[in-house]
Amino acid sequence: MKYRDSREGIIRANRIVMNDLPDGIKTIRITENRLNMPQVTTETDVASLKNHLAGEPLGHETTLAQKTRRASGSAVHRAGLVYRQITL
Repeated sequence: MKYRDSREGIIRANRIVMNDLPDGIKTIRITENRLNMPQVTTETDVASLKNHLAGEPLGHETTLAQKTRRASGSAVHRAGLVYRQITL
């Protein structure tokens, strides 16, 4: 799905993934694409997300453990777009 605010898309995708997440998964990686090329990958710690979604008492809020990194490995050539996928 597309959202004007990419943070909203990440929040919604995390909620959807958490609904049916098997045991043993420690991180969720969501990659935003543009023109079928990866642009930004957001990694979210599952334990932190569970605490965040369960709710926390006022004054005891914790920050959501997330890392955002730009995708690397894509290149633009004079002949056109060339896509190389690498594992982050």
